[in-house]
Amino acid sequence: MTRYSALLRRPVAVLLAAAVSPFIGVAAAQAGEITVVDSIGDVRRYDNQTGRPRLAPEVTNGDFTRVTYNHRLHRVVLKAEYVDLLEPQAPRRNDYSLLAFATRMRTNEGAYRVAYTIGDSDLPEGMSLVTKRRGATRCDGLSHRIDYEANTIKMSVPRSCLGGPRWVRFTSAHFAYDGRAETSDQPHDNGVVPTAWTSKVHRARG
Repeated sequence: MTRYSALLRRPVAVLLAAAVSPFIGVAAAQAGEITVVDSIGDVRRYDNQTGRPRLAPEVTNGDFTRVTYNHRLHRVVLKAEYVDLLEPQAPRRNDYSLLAFATRMRTNEGAYRVAYTIGDSDLPEGMSLVTKRRGATRCDGLSHRIDYEANTIKMSVPRSCLGGPRWVRFTSAHFAYDGRAETSDQPHDNGVVPTAWTSKVHRARG
């Protein structure tokens, strides 16, 4: 966890973990699964001098095409699909490159969790963790897969880590750092950090 403490302070990840924005997503409930489709060419690059983000349509790495949220009987499965998903490479300087797929989850019971899949130049296959409002929380049975050929990240979170909810609402973002510049994307609205949530995704039956 210490190695990634810097990442979790980056603009997108911090706001994902700490935001308490009201739900803006569609109010209707969805059964089992919902897919959010994102337009391409909407990645933002953070300026190293000002720290402010700007649209960078030339960047395809980490550009979402869609994110699917599947609320199963025993697990919540998150699948992110991208235009490109480049394996982090060791940069020229004494630094490292990384990527992170982060998803906020909020339930009918009031539970709040953030699921991360993180990969870097030392560990391109990645690792995963779940946090709550005050740091990491134990989540046994957590799993993930980063597939650079298929341009996907898949993460599976046991429902027990969320308290066994009837429904979950979601919002996601992707962050990348190549040793020189940081970029981000999110599929929910036009902001730098998503304020829109999905509608309620109820547990699938059977």
